Amino acid sequence: MSLSQHAPDGVIIIQCESFADPAKLNPQWAPLPALRRCQQEALQWGELTPSGLGAYTMRSEYSVLCGDSDETLSYRQFDPFLTAHRAPSHGLARKLRDVYPEALFLHPYDMRFYGRQSLMPQLGFTKLVGKEFFTKADQEGPYVSDAALAGFLESIIRNQSRFLTYCVTIENHGPWKKGRLGQKSGAEAWHVHAQHSDAMLGNVYDDIKDSGKDVLLVFFGDHRPALEALPPCKGLKRGTPYVIMRPNAPAMITRQCEPVPLTMAELHQAIVEAVSASPHT
Repeated sequence: MSLSQHAPDGVIIIQCESFADPAKLNPQWAPLPALRRCQQEALQWGELTPSGLGAYTMRSEYSVLCGDSDETLSYRQFDPFLTAHRAPSHGLARKLRDVYPEALFLHPYDMRFYGRQSLMPQLGFTKLVGKEFFTKADQEGPYVSDAALAGFLESIIRNQSRFLTYCVTIENHGPWKKGRLGQKSGAEAWHVHAQHSDAMLGNVYDDIKDSGKDVLLVFFGDHRPALEALPPCKGLKRGTPYVIMRPNAPAMITRQCEPVPLTMAELHQAIVEAVSASPHT
């Protein structure tokens, strides 16, 4: 595909496990500060509509990576990874490989799960980083921490000049039970993890800003957490937040001040368009 000569030097996409705005789940929880700041500075932001309220990581992941709508997938939408190899050209890394010939898929888990070890190269990724790159000291609760992933991404920002990285976090993966992180309930444990995810967002944004490099940062929640009953929250929907940012763009790019609702598949297209955008559009 033809891309603008003004494409950013790097792209980091963070698919954040079970991430949602706590203030929209429980009126007793405060909004997340880094998310609010990034929404104010984003090129585009808003709510995504995932396939369901919880445990739909793979469906969201496929939609953002490949851009196929549920209508296009038909019954395949319920497990799109089973048939993803049939259309490898749909993969985001393949679509952008003329600009980013080296593409990294980062997920601190067993890459054999859902066949990622073979599927991701088919979709255009040239390097995979799984759980074997992390140690017990990198965990927060039962999984590798968002802080450890933020540190890994910071090294990419610092040391690479042209890159595409797709990062799937895992710290806030369920089940959320009483006692996790020393919390009195599973919901409170999720809330602490969500604050860690927010800190990750803020740290990666600041690392890009401080580097002076032109890096596109996309951050989104893959689905709502499946928690125990919470206090009633007016207008509760199943959406998760997303932000698209380019902190060090060489010239002004039009910023969308009002939220733009998207499906997961539409986020795929929004990323392609953000990479292709001219500084004066």
